[in-house]
Amino acid sequence: MKTLVHFGAPEKILVDGKPHLGTDKLIPLLRNFRQHLQSLGVNIQFGTRLDDLIIQDSQIVGIKCSDARDGCHSDTRNLMFDRVILAVGHSARDVYRMLLHHNVNLMPKDFSVGLRVEHPQELINSIQYSSLASEVRDGRGKVPVADYKVVKYVNEENVEPTNTSGELNRSCYSFCMCPGGQVVLTSTDPSELCINGMSFSRRASKWANSALVVTVFLAGFWCFGMSWTSCWC
Repeated sequence: MKTLVHFGAPEKILVDGKPHLGTDKLIPLLRNFRQHLQSLGVNIQFGTRLDDLIIQDSQIVGIKCSDARDGCHSDTRNLMFDRVILAVGHSARDVYRMLLHHNVNLMPKDFSVGLRVEHPQELINSIQYSSLASEVRDGRGKVPVADYKVVKYVNEENVEPTNTSGELNRSCYSFCMCPGGQVVLTSTDPSELCINGMSFSRRASKWANSALVVTVFLAGFWCFGMSWTSCWC
């Protein structure tokens, strides 16, 4: 938290019970963070695509990359490194295919998937605060904009698949609840739909939203005749 304040976050996050920055406050903070890293000699290259790994004697010694803004990927460069760390997120399927091509050991894990629901923020304020709901005033009042957490556990025979521990146990739960926020599009493929939620610092939107997700266990893939590689690649 102190590091965030050093780079521009408001000091109140050090004492708030539920600290919140807001997307609008996060943008300049990340800019300051990036400039600090560059002052230390870090080279940040935007618009650069990882095309392949450079492997010599079964060791990764660098990467092949190109300009991601060039659809032909004609500007290919080799960058040599002592270590290569991949932090590619969940949508870089081309990277996973490339790693499988190089026989790199990949380990799947359970993950959560679901949808995002949206409610009038006044409704959530009323449910959570009752008579105090009138004090919210779009994030400028005496009480903060209301949020919530909800979970439903299911443990029924012949309904739930076994998880990795062999127990019948699954839950549906809220995640990343955004009071006074917006639902935003985060798709990385034109044929797919992916959404997320966000809130600005004041949380002044008339709408609240939250993800409702369930955990997908690895054992569940086999029930549908799917392998984890088909989902990744």
